[in-house]
Amino acid sequence: MLSRPNRLRKTNDFKRVFKNGKGAQFNNIFVKVRPNKEETARIGIIVSKKVAKKAVDRNRIRRILSEGIRAYISKIKQGRDIVLVVLPGFDIQGAKEAEKTIHTLFKKLALL
Repeated sequence: MLSRPNRLRKTNDFKRVFKNGKGAQFNNIFVKVRPNKEETARIGIIVSKKVAKKAVDRNRIRRILSEGIRAYISKIKQGRDIVLVVLPGFDIQGAKEAEKTIHTLFKKLALL
């Protein structure tokens, strides 16, 4: 799990990122990024019921992605709000594969 200062939690923060952020997509993950006024990068992950019906499966996907992000959290440019949206058809077996996908997405958006 991401540390508390690195989590995006409020609904209004998510809405701001979707309204004003720029995005990229790779491997059925869509990412939106927006600058913020904080000193840290904050990240939110959205996994809908269209991706996995069971809450257990959605939470597993969320945990795997969080673990992949933790490898890059210190390298991400500070002062960014980032939202990862998992799209239907997403299939990652483990943290290593998630880490590669996240690295590719963050490179596309020049976050590293």
